[in-house]
Amino acid sequence: MSHELRFIYTKDKHGQKRRAYLTKCPECGKEKQVQKSKLDRPRKCADCYHKQPRTEKEKQNISNTLKERSRLLAELSPTKKCPGCNRTKKRHLFVKNRSRGGGVSSLCKLCEKRYRAAKKADWKEADYAGWKAEALRSNWLARARLRGVDKEEVPTKVEIKEWLLSQLPWTCYYTGEALGTDIGVDHKVALARGGGYGLDNLVLVSKKLNMAKGVMSDAEFMELLCLTARWEDGGASILKRLAGSGRTFSKGKK
Repeated sequence: MSHELRFIYTKDKHGQKRRAYLTKCPECGKEKQVQKSKLDRPRKCADCYHKQPRTEKEKQNISNTLKERSRLLAELSPTKKCPGCNRTKKRHLFVKNRSRGGGVSSLCKLCEKRYRAAKKADWKEADYAGWKAEALRSNWLARARLRGVDKEEVPTKVEIKEWLLSQLPWTCYYTGEALGTDIGVDHKVALARGGGYGLDNLVLVSKKLNMAKGVMSDAEFMELLCLTARWEDGGASILKRLAGSGRTFSKGKK
């Protein structure tokens, strides 16, 4: 062999001692551990291997190989044990994941859903502003795609988070009441009426008022609030109906 060969002793997943051979990546020179059967020629490390450009034919071959491997494994072992609930279930009850050997994730769909919900709750508690910024940007990007708007017009997650932190303490733009951690963000000029995604078009509101406002402008909504403030219930009934209807004031198609 033309490349340098060294070996070290390591332990496998069962705790057994084994010999691992070290070789250098021909691209970046990074050392990696390989089996003795793979020492016939130097191979690229994982980073260099994934960085290399692939043609559409190579991508299709990889996809077909993964599909075939998943199909064969499903025929050999139609069930799989979930480490989350410790139950053996059929493979169609697991989340699909082609990057794994069996074509499915280690957790079943139910356990995966619980895991993601718990992780999301922990993130929300530890960094509410960052969690809210991520949720808002995802929502606005989806709406921008539907309207054919360039995603560059949507503020980044960092910009939204900085804007949220600059608004502390959080109070409602329309009523002046203090908001808890469950806040809503409204566009003063609704997107459906030509409003932009910029930070200068954003205000903090309660979620109830945000749902009731719909696509009304801030001036129209303030006029409605002033009118209903003289009612016996303070306009609570009409605001509740507006929030439930959602699109009462939606812009009609021309």
